[in-house]
Amino acid sequence: MKYERNNLVKKTIIIGLILVLMGTSISTSIANFPEATTTDMSSSIANFPEATINVTFDERPQFPPDINFTDLYYLMKSDPPEFPFKANDEGYLLTEMPTAPNVIYCSEWVQLTFNESGQPHYSGVNKIYNIYSHIWYKTPNPKDPGYYPYIELGYSTSKYHNRQVNELITINTENCVTQVDNFNLVKTMLHTNPDIASFEGDDIYNLTVKILGDFPRVRSNPNQYSYIIVNVPNASTLKSSGLYGNNTDTDDDGLSDYDELYVSITNPLDSDTDDDGVSDYQEKIMGSDPNDFLSIP
Repeated sequence: MKYERNNLVKKTIIIGLILVLMGTSISTSIANFPEATTTDMSSSIANFPEATINVTFDERPQFPPDINFTDLYYLMKSDPPEFPFKANDEGYLLTEMPTAPNVIYCSEWVQLTFNESGQPHYSGVNKIYNIYSHIWYKTPNPKDPGYYPYIELGYSTSKYHNRQVNELITINTENCVTQVDNFNLVKTMLHTNPDIASFEGDDIYNLTVKILGDFPRVRSNPNQYSYIIVNVPNASTLKSSGLYGNNTDTDDDGLSDYDELYVSITNPLDSDTDDDGVSDYQEKIMGSDPNDFLSIP
């Protein structure tokens, strides 16, 4: 009887030791497994290379003089839509001015893809060094819960319908040029990496500009349109010579292209940016707002 009790005790101790060793082994093996990770689409954009804006908005190292790709493109809702199930939140970048009201909107982001009438062929390598933007953005209501006045503007080298961008910049919509009909006019310059923003031949048709925010709404009406300009020289260069130079007045309205881009924030290709019948120059000298169709001298 005593012998059996001793055996029972020994067995209990042995079993206990085995369980302890197994527990240690299991806990050790679990600790050695790679830790699981999760991907949050809302934060994935922040992992892309982020461009920064210079404090003075315009003074950045000048890009090489042999630029072969520069123009102004209006943000337009696509008609017919390229993605029928996304008819309201996608559009085109076109050289033609809008002739009808356009509002591009969504709950998270809108995107606009480079396009040209007739789809002409491009050759060589087209690099983008900066993207100047003039955007009419729906004013957020400060009284709304979770009020957030910031948006992000970026570009993608792919026209797939998603939030991802290659480079972006954050814009505070409260720091606007003017406000008209509950839309804020915001301007910015996204300085890009030309090795990333590089398109060979017809690949330029993959260039897509995206605006991300809380329920973004972008307006592009005939009298209140949004546009971008790619590869704009900085202010110092504009004041001296060259494309959009100090003595250059492309739309012949009396304001130099430099003044329009960096002072009055008007369209250097349109003599009457707000389409109110008074030229940008006349509005400037008479004290009205050349971006506000309701402001007539």
